[in-house]
Amino acid sequence: MDDPSTMGTCSIDTTCTLWDLSKQTIKTQLIAHEKEVYDFAFAPGVFTFATAGADGSIRQFDVRDLAHSNILYDNQNQVPFVRLVWNRTDPKLIATIMMDSNKVTILDIRFPSIAFQELSGHNAFVNSVSWAPTSQYLLMRSLATTFLLRETTPKCSSGTLAGLSTKPLLSTTYSNPYLLTMQEKR
Repeated sequence: MDDPSTMGTCSIDTTCTLWDLSKQTIKTQLIAHEKEVYDFAFAPGVFTFATAGADGSIRQFDVRDLAHSNILYDNQNQVPFVRLVWNRTDPKLIATIMMDSNKVTILDIRFPSIAFQELSGHNAFVNSVSWAPTSQYLLMRSLATTFLLRETTPKCSSGTLAGLSTKPLLSTTYSNPYLLTMQEKR
């Protein structure tokens, strides 16, 4: 949601809270999952947000009707989802990370309950994921010293750009649409 006065937070008490920053008050608080909520993200330019929960589900909410939610994905093993990131150029796609997994699952919100794509290639657990600002590339970072830059279009032919750092990576971000920056642990 592109409203600079609204902020969303999630909590281990199963709730999500929407805040009105201009009034410095809570707009609403809702029970989002059956267990802890590990991540929260607004969709770009629309009235929806999604949450990642310890109950193994990704849920989508509409701020105009918070009485209902859609379960976008529910993994059968109830492995917690710990991260989710909306694609800023294609808001029907969400990248997700499950706890202690070396894969990233891409969801297409038009097809709930089905993984659109699973991306692998890391030897260690993935702990960070971000979409390139102007494309379908996804940056995945692992607990080890590696990162992978993958194209996520179904007919991609460009493969994977892999990188290795000399130290564990603390963060990876795009500083502009074409430049990737990394911060190594000292």
